[in-house]
Amino acid sequence: MYFEPPCDKIENNSIEFLKERYSGIKNPPKTNWKMLIERFSTAQNHLEKLANKNEFNKLLAIYESRYVVYSWLLKEKSSGRYMLEFYTKDLFTKTFEKVTHADLEHDSNKLEIVNLDTKEKYGRIGHGKIMLKCIEKYSIDSGIYYIYGRYYPNTPIGLDNLIRFYKNNGYEDIDGIHFKKFLK
Repeated sequence: MYFEPPCDKIENNSIEFLKERYSGIKNPPKTNWKMLIERFSTAQNHLEKLANKNEFNKLLAIYESRYVVYSWLLKEKSSGRYMLEFYTKDLFTKTFEKVTHADLEHDSNKLEIVNLDTKEKYGRIGHGKIMLKCIEKYSIDSGIYYIYGRYYPNTPIGLDNLIRFYKNNGYEDIDGIHFKKFLK
């Protein structure tokens, strides 16, 4: 899976960068050009709608040239405690389909992963891992070096698989209920 470093705030030059990416495609053999042009047009339209409506705070990553990860809805929940959401969306789907979603809360020294969920049809192919990388990058950029959370016992992938997912991504299992990671 290709992962591009997170970008700074969305500005016109960022949108131009994305437009350039989707316009420089070479003609590989046996390509259905009509379908390919339609997909790239859809992707470009979704990006423009996001940028024009100011629907996201920060573009966090682009990978496989079709998925974008962005943050949205940063708001203060209580004094010094903030809530935000991260999304991964598929640019090539007509409905700009949600792939992965994370609910996060943080204060000045720790970040809690309240929920991290990947749509079933996109599951188990690396989207959750990319989302974790974006969460960690956001955390470090915000000066927060401690991430923690609680396992959801009724997860569709099974609790053992969920614990393994976090362990494989460098998180420590505390007690079979909670996980944590100190970032460097």
